[in-house]
Amino acid sequence: MGLQTTALPHGVTAWGGFGYKVWSMNTKEGYLVNFEVYQGKCIVDNNAHDSKFGKASAPFVRMVENLPEKKLPYQFYVDNVGIIFVRWLDNSVVTVGSTLHGVHPINNVKRYSQAEKKIISVARPNLIGQYNNYMGGTDQMDQNIGKYRISIRGKKWWWCIFTFLYL
Repeated sequence: MGLQTTALPHGVTAWGGFGYKVWSMNTKEGYLVNFEVYQGKCIVDNNAHDSKFGKASAPFVRMVENLPEKKLPYQFYVDNVGIIFVRWLDNSVVTVGSTLHGVHPINNVKRYSQAEKKIISVARPNLIGQYNNYMGGTDQMDQNIGKYRISIRGKKWWWCIFTFLYL
């Protein structure tokens, strides 16, 4: 069984694959700050967070509440006014929502075109660029987990979570 690590903006639906789903909060450099293992229907009553923030944002709110107040420089702000969703066709469809960033300014990035067999310039919305800048930490953590995974197989359900904690 593997461990599925998902950044918070990705997951809105329940993980239907094999393994375990982990909501993770990472620094931009790829260091894990906090995490929560997805449990599906939870015995612990989290309805206050779920009803107020929704299933996708509630794990993030719970992780932010556990951060020390004076040791880390961070700001947490939630606003339901002015939400914009952007869908961009890269190698696959990328859909991102934000209350902070918009479409403009539109930047040009270089992508390889299969049809033209060369590198072309493609317009990229600001929201997608900001997402790429700040989601690099989760991608870096996933890369490190794949590269340095402990390769001891076990039949216990908790083994992959245990090795994930000590990576």
